[in-house]
Amino acid sequence: MKKIRITLISLLLFSMIFSPAAVFAVEGSMGYEGGISVENTIEKGTYSYSEMVFITGEPVLLTGEMTIKKTDKNDTITSTYTYSLENTEKGILLNRSVIYTTTKETKANGQIIETTKLSREPTEVIRVGNSTYRLDSASFSQSMITDPKAAINYHTGEFTEKKVYVSGTGANQDTVTVTISGRIYAYDQ
Repeated sequence: MKKIRITLISLLLFSMIFSPAAVFAVEGSMGYEGGISVENTIEKGTYSYSEMVFITGEPVLLTGEMTIKKTDKNDTITSTYTYSLENTEKGILLNRSVIYTTTKETKANGQIIETTKLSREPTEVIRVGNSTYRLDSASFSQSMITDPKAAINYHTGEFTEKKVYVSGTGANQDTVTVTISGRIYAYDQ
């Protein structure tokens, strides 16, 4: 029953975060985890970063640093995100490393198709007091289409992500599954 409650609360909170709202955001610039940081057009370096985590069944704000490294070769971008976050008041510590590969293809009509996937299995460990949640498996995919025009670009796409965490050992092992999906629409000039 506890697992179901945690999963339902997590899904509800994630759906609230990704509901349409009038906000400024830079998709993929600062990672795909739903956290908050500054926008930087260089997109490399170390940044102050905050993220809500729901692994315990209640939302907890973690703060710390995120480091970004990107390489762009032959229309393929490899992005490495490393997170070190904590909430000392709640006794929660998160360490995560994720590598994404984004491929770009320009069609004859000028549309640009971008596809982002995990390069390899990410690593993530969340310590909550004496409990440890380890990322057991993860999947992520995103596709974007950009239709460039003379004065404005239109972007549309969709994404899905699934993470499975395990805590404990043997017969006392628990799992928590977090899933996210959504659509992206944007214009820029």
